[in-house]
Amino acid sequence: MKVLRTALVLFAAALLAFSCGSNDDAAPATGSGPSNVIAFGAEGPDGDGLYIVKPDGSGLRLLNAEPGFVSYPVWSPGGDRIAYVVGMPGSVDPLRLRVYEFETATAITISTRVVADQFHAPATWSPAGRWLAVSVTMGQLTVHDVVGGGELISGPRLFGRSPSWSPDGEELAFVNDGEEGGLLVTDVGAGSPAVLMDRPGPEDGPRWSPDGELIVVTEGEEGAEALLLVDRATGAVTELGRGLLPSWSPDGRRIVFSAPSDDGKTDLDIFLLAIEGGARQPVSQSTTRDLWPTWSPDGNGVALLSRVDRQTALICIVRFQPEERDCLELPGLLPTTPAWSPR
Repeated sequence: MKVLRTALVLFAAALLAFSCGSNDDAAPATGSGPSNVIAFGAEGPDGDGLYIVKPDGSGLRLLNAEPGFVSYPVWSPGGDRIAYVVGMPGSVDPLRLRVYEFETATAITISTRVVADQFHAPATWSPAGRWLAVSVTMGQLTVHDVVGGGELISGPRLFGRSPSWSPDGEELAFVNDGEEGGLLVTDVGAGSPAVLMDRPGPEDGPRWSPDGELIVVTEGEEGAEALLLVDRATGAVTELGRGLLPSWSPDGRRIVFSAPSDDGKTDLDIFLLAIEGGARQPVSQSTTRDLWPTWSPDGNGVALLSRVDRQTALICIVRFQPEERDCLELPGLLPTTPAWSPR
């Protein structure tokens, strides 16, 4: 743990320098990005690329063609950019992190050392949309300036993965894969890193509540994952039961997540849980494997990836009021993880 704590101090010191001189505005910039659309990567007859589509299935558009498999799109808070991962066939680089900008209709490469797996996205935006914290090789985290260019940290790194930026921009939550594992938080303003939760683990995918008071995190080996709710102020942990890939509703009152179906007929369904109490409610009962729920801007539904088999996947929309499920027609495309725009 000594090496980890030393790395934390060095990383926090660098973040302190960044936070004092970044001119990262308190509110996200809103640019030329579209509203109420879903971004996703896909394989198609003409190759791979980053796409968007409206929730009714209209407006399908290829934003940027890529030479490799596209996945994990993450919208900037203002909706003017999308970060995404590209797997480069035959390349010595593990994965590339790219950012598409709507104003210029171009994409730039942010990192060529990205690490991701099927159950956590490798990057998180700062609230104002200038900085990206990224999981990279050697179990490290780096921070990149999307606007000015370049990597923030040079020298010793912070060891961890699956970063998540707090809503106020002052902290980064992430997980560590050391002997004990744990959920850690780095204060970018005061340089005071701390272990918030230290359990046998492993942990994955921390996500801040919109008010910054709670963090939901996944714990457990693949196939036995459970969700934990951690109080940022006290470190108190509430066990929420089986689940993975949690996502907060825009108002912070509910989370949606994947979990084994109650009847055992499917591998994973989508469930809804009110934070203030109440039983989990299934919202996607189907015969497919439903993953990666992403909230609509109005909080009245989610988009999800529905895996039928290895060769077939669908993007489906589940509305809560009235209750309905529709899967989009994407002719010739094999979609990956969806992400609904923030506005």
